[in-house]
Amino acid sequence: MALPVLKEFLCGMSVRTGALIIGWLCLINSLFTLLPVIIYTGMYLEMSTDQENKLIDWLTNETEQKIYGNESVSPIGHSDNEEFVRNAMEGTVLFLILSGLISVIAATMLICGIHKKNGCLMLPWLVLDAKSCILTFLTFVFWLIIMPFSKVSADGHFLTDLYTKAAITCILFFSVVVPAYAFLVVYTCYRNAKYERSQYDNSFQKL
Repeated sequence: MALPVLKEFLCGMSVRTGALIIGWLCLINSLFTLLPVIIYTGMYLEMSTDQENKLIDWLTNETEQKIYGNESVSPIGHSDNEEFVRNAMEGTVLFLILSGLISVIAATMLICGIHKKNGCLMLPWLVLDAKSCILTFLTFVFWLIIMPFSKVSADGHFLTDLYTKAAITCILFFSVVVPAYAFLVVYTCYRNAKYERSQYDNSFQKL
C-alpha cells in the first residue's frame, strides 16, 4: 500500500518549502548536537595521562558504586572495570561522532536534493527518519504497556505520578507524530521530484 502524500505544508505553505524548512532544522540540530561531542573529544585528547587516568578512575568508582554498592572490589577487578569504562567511553564518543556526521550529511543531501529536485539525494534522510519513526513508535508502545504498572514520581504520590505519566506520554506522542509528519512532507517532495523527472524523461524521449 502506497504512503499518503500531502497537498500542502503548515499554514498553507508548499510541500517543497516545508521540506526545505525540515531539512534546515535537521541540519542545524545535527550541527548543534555534533559540536559539543567534538569539543569534548578535543578536550579529552588534550588531557595529560594523569588527568585521563583520574577521569577514568572516577568514572570507574561511580560505576562500581552503582553496581556493587558498598562491597569492595579486588584490584584486578577494578583494573578490568577501568578498561571496560575506557573502552565504553571511547566507543560512545565514536558512535556519537559518526551518528552526528551521518545526520549532517543526510540533511545536507536532503537540502541539495530539494533544490535540484533530485529524489535520490533525499533517500538517505528518508531512511534515517523512517528508522527514527519506527524506534520512537516502538518506545511509545512499550511505554503504554508498562505505564499502568510503573511508578515514575520521586515521592510516590498518586497525583504526582499521574501528572508525570501524562507528561511522558505527551512527549513520546509528539516524538512519534512530529517525525512521522516530517517524513510524509519529505516523502511527498520526493514523489513530486520523481514524477517531474519521469515526465521530463518521457518528453525528452518523444523528441
